[in-house]
Amino acid sequence: MDRANRITILSQMNNLRRLPAFQPETPTTKRYHEAWRQKSASAEDRILEIAELAYILHEDGFPAPEIFKRVGSVYGPARLLKRDRWTDPLRCYLVDHLRTHDAAYVELGASLLNAALALARLWAEIFAQQLTSSNWPPSDMLTEREENGFDALDDFLEGASARDVRRLKARAIPGDELHGYSTGTLSWKAMMGSAGFALVRGGKSIDHIETMMN
Repeated sequence: MDRANRITILSQMNNLRRLPAFQPETPTTKRYHEAWRQKSASAEDRILEIAELAYILHEDGFPAPEIFKRVGSVYGPARLLKRDRWTDPLRCYLVDHLRTHDAAYVELGASLLNAALALARLWAEIFAQQLTSSNWPPSDMLTEREENGFDALDDFLEGASARDVRRLKARAIPGDELHGYSTGTLSWKAMMGSAGFALVRGGKSIDHIETMMN
């Protein structure tokens, strides 16, 4: 499937939580529709984030065992993948992870999981390529290195920013630094300001988390 078709599919779906609406309503599916709405609304958010992290770490050059070791370190423990499960390590990891953290979702059946994962893969591939090719924020916006290192991000492990915090921590390697950044006085006066933290490798930003904007 080419990039244009992927973007078309993704544009038709703003939120993976809408996925059950695409399943035909039958006596069989009605049961798991109700269970999904009651218990598992967050499971597909987790599928999407883990897929994003896996694809980003793949773009960073990590092998499968290290990818899922890093994912597990920031998103709750899951059993390490055995070598015989590396054919589709993302799906294997997700099944293990969901059995631990959201068993109700796994019980809804493989078809729902497979559909959610297929959509997550489409988005994750595009997102990973865009993120790893970006150098935002530019070097002239970086401020001093954070003395507390990546512990400085712990205050943002709640709400919408938590996803970005986990991504930065998962990508970090020895020698990386955490710097603050700001778009500067003029941008704030124009109500277009942005500030936050940047993951810096070799003097260049490779990822960031926005913590303030106007």
